[in-house]
Amino acid sequence: MRKRALLGVIPAMLLFTACGEEGGTDPGQSVEPPASDPPSVQIYQASGTVLEASEHGPRLCAAVMESLPPQCGGGVELAGWDWDAVDAESAQGTTWGEFELTGTWDGERFTVTEPAAPFRGSGPHALTPEEQEPDDGEPDPALAPEEMADIQQALAEDFPEVLSSYPDDGRGVVRADVVLATDELRETVDERFGEGSVVLSSWLRPVSPEE
Repeated sequence: MRKRALLGVIPAMLLFTACGEEGGTDPGQSVEPPASDPPSVQIYQASGTVLEASEHGPRLCAAVMESLPPQCGGGVELAGWDWDAVDAESAQGTTWGEFELTGTWDGERFTVTEPAAPFRGSGPHALTPEEQEPDDGEPDPALAPEEMADIQQALAEDFPEVLSSYPDDGRGVVRADVVLATDELRETVDERFGEGSVVLSSWLRPVSPEE
């Protein structure tokens, strides 16, 4: 009788131990969370004149002074640029050309991630802006010339993101060119000057994964 009782207990103990090994965890052992995919990096496209001179490295110019050689008036510093991979002109230590670029933006410089293509746009402007027009159906503010001049001065003094601006007399608004027109920047400008008073033109165009 005693021997039978022991035989009945042993399988039960083995079953309990097996269950513990299968579903239990060691209290002293930390459980690492499952690995998550790294956040995707936003890709942008931009078009314009890339110029390198003795005073600075390769730069996507905000404005180009038409001299020989041309001069770059401000703009965006480039990383990952390779003159050997493109056709360009050179004179007196300056190299330049017009290209369509694809890459990333970290707030300070544009890193080229794909081979540059020849610029297929038209017009002398250095970059192709993506204008953010008001789409709420509201009428234009129709600012007076003096008001637009004050806004331009404030943009130049208080908003380093703004590279240039000009009055649109026909609509009575100020148009401002920026490297990247973020939602935060639009909200800040609207709060400062009134909704729709400043129309931002983003020089970098976000590329969707499907493109």
